[in-house]
Amino acid sequence: MFPDVTRLAGIRPPGAPHRAVHRVWIPLAVLVGYTFGPIVWPPLFTAGLGRLTRIALARTLGRGPASS
Repeated sequence: MFPDVTRLAGIRPPGAPHRAVHRVWIPLAVLVGYTFGPIVWPPLFTAGLGRLTRIALARTLGRGPASS
């Protein structure tokens, strides 16, 4: 899986930038936009699914933000 971009940028939890990118609505908006929009690029849809999976796994294991 693609490494977390916040870690590559040197941002560590629990900072505000880390919490901002771990919101569910960002990849969800990408998926909805891809589904209903004119964009036809499968890697974008796959990246959105992967990001949602990453967020869900982090929250399941207790490592993500508790509220969003």
